[in-house]
Amino acid sequence: MFLDEASYSFPLQSQIITTATAAVPLTDESVLRYELSFDGEYLAVHHPIKYSNCVWIFDLKQFRLKALLLQLRPIQDFCWHASKNVLTCAIGSEHVYFWQPDGTHCIPYPSNNANFEGSDNSSSTTTIKSVKWLKNQKTILMNGNNSFCLGIPEIL
Repeated sequence: MFLDEASYSFPLQSQIITTATAAVPLTDESVLRYELSFDGEYLAVHHPIKYSNCVWIFDLKQFRLKALLLQLRPIQDFCWHASKNVLTCAIGSEHVYFWQPDGTHCIPYPSNNANFEGSDNSSSTTTIKSVKWLKNQKTILMNGNNSFCLGIPEIL
């Protein structure tokens, strides 16, 4: 559901700032990454330079901050599910993190040869650099440095 003008009485003003009119020139530090949830209810915002470990989630129906996701490592990638309010984050570790309005979840990336007897699991762990939901809306693609994995999280 999107906001309509009739339901809000306060004036909204916006100012467009370009590099020609800005008092301070825009730099790489002013770059934000943002994504809307599938229904436009939530906005996820990430500042990759100044606040690389944070993702702010705003509730656009109530005009307030809903959640602040703070990770130990810089956020590498994030994306919304195509039909549910689920934000998926990769932080360059062996886990994928999920945010939903009712809480957060974490799933590990499957280790190589984990189910084979006698396998040596002492090799370096895979770090997940990017995440993407596939069109079937049940499967997530997790990309690492030199490998990838398809997963079907049970949280949905």
